Amino acid sequence: MQDDSSSAFITPRVEPDKLQFTVDAFRFLGNDASLIYITCYLRAAATTQVPDAMNKACSYSKATK
Repeated sequence: MQDDSSSAFITPRVEPDKLQFTVDAFRFLGNDASLIYITCYLRAAATTQVPDAMNKACSYSKATK
């Protein structure tokens, strides 16, 4: 996979209960499949929960991978 590919969350949110994101097109070397699987872990928190390190909207930083 290329190191210069990226992903980003789309803001502002169209609906408060949905997160949308984009992923640059890429292919794995030697694999012609046109399908990828994205796995994520979901944590639910009360709407009254103040955002903190464990309870926040998703984000990603290449610097912390």
